[in-house]
Amino acid sequence: MLVSIGIDAESPPSVGRLFTYSVINVKKRGSNGKEEFERVPLTLEEMLHPPYEEDFRVVSEEHVSDCRYLQDVLTTRFPKLAVLSDHRIAWDDEEKLTHGPDCIVIEGPRKRVRPGATYYMSAEKAKALLIIEIVSPDYAHLDTDKKVKEYHQVGVPIYIIADTRYRGGKRVACKLIAYQWTPMQYVLTHPDSQGRYWIESLQLYVDLEGVQVALYDKDGNKLLGHKELAQANKVLETKMRAMEQELHRLRSQK
Repeated sequence: MLVSIGIDAESPPSVGRLFTYSVINVKKRGSNGKEEFERVPLTLEEMLHPPYEEDFRVVSEEHVSDCRYLQDVLTTRFPKLAVLSDHRIAWDDEEKLTHGPDCIVIEGPRKRVRPGATYYMSAEKAKALLIIEIVSPDYAHLDTDKKVKEYHQVGVPIYIIADTRYRGGKRVACKLIAYQWTPMQYVLTHPDSQGRYWIESLQLYVDLEGVQVALYDKDGNKLLGHKELAQANKVLETKMRAMEQELHRLRSQK
């Protein structure tokens, strides 16, 4: 059994593990016969190709917000598609190539052949429609270099990178980089005059709102997540109460 936890600066990497970006606790039986946990750090290679379903990365609040928003909106808008966030993806049944995209939109069967924490693309006869990665500065080159090659290799038609910059622990900048699949290689695509990237298969735009990723419909209306919808409804309810009170005041003056 594996239980994942965050980075522990006081736990140095074991021999041969030069970079610690997250760690997992591996259960084993100690010399006293009792079960105990050994902390095992993950390398960059394991961050790129997660060997375990329980691997855990340390990310920023803005990163989490982007991922939740994308999964929320896309799941609501496309109930017949699988929208997964930080879910282990095995591109083949033997798990020779695995990834953990921040957001992946998949066209596949509603009832999975192999349910569980790993989505087996080949077994499900599924295909990816879109992958969005939110860059984490500590391992940015995984998203901007290695995954560009590997996502092309497995045929992901659209790959979008939200390339972020942080200062003092806060995100201060973000730009989108979009790739379109061609037989030879990915080619960079260009945004429209408003800086938006049109996704034909999903009939929506990917853009930024400040330094956060945002989605818009074909008419340019932002697609709201449940949190934003709740906030909008609260504002509307406040306005309605104010109108009712004003109407009541006017009637009482007659």
